[in-house]
Amino acid sequence: MELIISDQVEEQFELCGESTLFLRTRALRESRMLREGISGALLSINRRLVLGQILIAAISQIWTGATRRACLQKVWFESMHMCDVVRSRGLDFANQTTSHAMAVLRLLWKAEDATRTLPSASLSTLADMVRRHGLDEQPVRPDDIDSAESRILRCLGWQISSPSFHSWLTAFFSRLMVLITEHLTDQEESARFRAALQMLWLPIYARGSAVVMHNASLGQLAPRSLALGLLGLGCVQAGVLPLQGARPEWMGAAEWEQVYARAMGPVLAVAASSAGDSRSLSWQIIELATDSIMDAVRDVCWRVALVVPGVPMAGAQEPAAV
Repeated sequence: MELIISDQVEEQFELCGESTLFLRTRALRESRMLREGISGALLSINRRLVLGQILIAAISQIWTGATRRACLQKVWFESMHMCDVVRSRGLDFANQTTSHAMAVLRLLWKAEDATRTLPSASLSTLADMVRRHGLDEQPVRPDDIDSAESRILRCLGWQISSPSFHSWLTAFFSRLMVLITEHLTDQEESARFRAALQMLWLPIYARGSAVVMHNASLGQLAPRSLALGLLGLGCVQAGVLPLQGARPEWMGAAEWEQVYARAMGPVLAVAASSAGDSRSLSWQIIELATDSIMDAVRDVCWRVALVVPGVPMAGAQEPAAV
């Protein structure tokens, strides 16, 4: 049976804020943001780790209240991605990592709610607190943050909205839940798929955090690709998709199993033994949820699987619940 997105399903997508049109607009926006940033250098791994830690410390102080935990995750990914984009466009962080980090947070704060402000003086005080924890050496003055914000805005052409790993993964999971309800009429099968997704969120999020902490969210690891690749690999791990069904067509079965095992660990017997019907219900649901074709999913699964083994999981952020 060939699945389609009916009007009823599209309405459900819209209700959860993840319509197909919005997904495609978001993909186009990400493509444009990254296409313009191809000539600059990337952050060094040491500066990247410092930046990631500064942002975690600062966000945990700025975002408070009931939404703090969710905001910590969402804003951290958005901040890291914004820093990657502006660095790739030639903005040099040099010895001003903290002032740029504070400026990024203020831009995202204003984007979320234009009625709120983060004064430079308070951000400078926060930066001093971060510095005392040994995360950066340079003191930060309010003028430094103002100047950094101006540089970032000019670098971005005043277009600060760009999808992050968090926004893509949230969209994919939301759409998957809608499609499971609509197309998996067998209650046992539906419950199994839902349970698998609930178990997948935490490990996928943790792996995504670790990858972004150590690698620029550009090129093959752009936010959408990383979210799609980790989702595909995770679905194999949970037994939702067969191992060989996620294999790029040009790669041998034995080689793919080795690549997968290095990234995700031992292969479940059910995933390894299944031949993987390319038009299975599970595959079609993944395609519709991510607005992707199978070949694209397989390609990013392979690319992400090559990166994951080299990323330390220690120190990955505590993921927020889906």
